Amino acid sequence: MQLLQRYDARVSNDGIRIAPRTVRSWIETVGSESSSATLMARVQPNQSIGGLALTANGESLLFSVVETINSEDGDEKKHGKQNAEAKRRAEELAKQGGVTLGLADDGRKVQANIRMMKAVQGGGITTITNGSWTDVQPAVGPGGTVTFAANRMRPKGVDLFRISSDRPGGVSVVRQGSEGLSSNPSLARDGTMAYEFRPIYPGMVGESTPQIWLQGGSAAYPTQLREGSEPSISPDGAEITYIGTDGQLWTMPVSGQNPVQLTTSKNPSNPAAPGQVMTKHSPVWTPDGGSIVFVAADGKDEQGLPNYDIWLIPKSGGIPKQLTSNGSEERNPALDPEQEWVYFVSDRGFREGIWRIPFPTGQ
Repeated sequence: MQLLQRYDARVSNDGIRIAPRTVRSWIETVGSESSSATLMARVQPNQSIGGLALTANGESLLFSVVETINSEDGDEKKHGKQNAEAKRRAEELAKQGGVTLGLADDGRKVQANIRMMKAVQGGGITTITNGSWTDVQPAVGPGGTVTFAANRMRPKGVDLFRISSDRPGGVSVVRQGSEGLSSNPSLARDGTMAYEFRPIYPGMVGESTPQIWLQGGSAAYPTQLREGSEPSISPDGAEITYIGTDGQLWTMPVSGQNPVQLTTSKNPSNPAAPGQVMTKHSPVWTPDGGSIVFVAADGKDEQGLPNYDIWLIPKSGGIPKQLTSNGSEERNPALDPEQEWVYFVSDRGFREGIWRIPFPTGQ
């Protein structure tokens, strides 16, 4: 087991925060998982992954790469020529675009761009967005479109943008407003979008409570449904699963009425961050709309400490099924349209990467 430092992209009232965090990492063979995991790609030591999705045909993976472009002590040699080149490229783009590079909580310069790679055999990585912005949380929509959250229009703002994954080029504004921050988009097959919104009021002190909003389908205008975060809309656009203000997994129809709580297990305290609770997060629907894959700290690692793993639960509720148990932290699950594979982000093997396991049969 090793301790690794990772940079998480989080939305707060200050915009997209890139926060360093220490996580535990185990070798690939530790744990007794029901299915062996396959490594698809790894990122560099100065990179983390800020979101994961699959294209509608299941042929490609979309993910955001959060990249620190100068080392902690300002010495470019620490990460070698690749880091120096990344810094040079980012600073040149910043000059051309008239924007400034983002800063992590520890003062390091960061940027995040969306990339695409082949889902089945890995490799063939291409760039979808580029520049000195922070582009995170990609979500796939109809016609090969990718909707994502970014600070492209406001240094401390978070808005929703859209680009084509088939012909990357111009970026369209989907949702922008000075009254708050829009993030975590999720799209149904017909383009109906659920997203998270954080209202910002003049003179506000502390963090605002995130809300679930709907746009498209039965909602002719952006519509507030209820408080909650990380919404995921079902493939048919009829239901939304989300994380409630209690840190548990919930579902509701797109009307926002009669929500149903799916998980009840107590969220444990984070052993690496006293006072922080390890809530459920990152819910996604299975392509058939019958179940939900999510991340929870209900299991324990080899040291008996609570650990984030991938879980599965029927949309009607029941006993969740644990899918990973390596001991390293797992997050951002995504499923292929044939429901054969579960892709996820993990720091197993002492470096962050994208992995996959077979979807359990009979589920």
